[in-house]
Amino acid sequence: MSEIYFVRHGQASFGSEDYDRLSPLGVRQAQVGLGERLAVAVVDVGHEATGVVVTEVYDPAVSFVEAVPPPDTGTTNQWTIGDLTGGLKIPGLT
Repeated sequence: MSEIYFVRHGQASFGSEDYDRLSPLGVRQAQVGLGERLAVAVVDVGHEATGVVVTEVYDPAVSFVEAVPPPDTGTTNQWTIGDLTGGLKIPGLT
């Protein structure tokens, strides 16, 4: 089974010794504040995908409140999408 990872990201430290470290702006961009929403979109990758399941791994400091659409029954972090055909886009999970 293949896996696709979605990573929330921010601005890197361009021109610094460690480019992979987030800049101060990048740190702010990568955070989701209290009451803010995080949106995820599954977009066309040019071919079919079967049995797609989106699983969120929450930071220990984060509490799940709600999502639209809701996660699978009995979970707070898993959405079974099913099969995607080339060209199909699914609106974000928020």
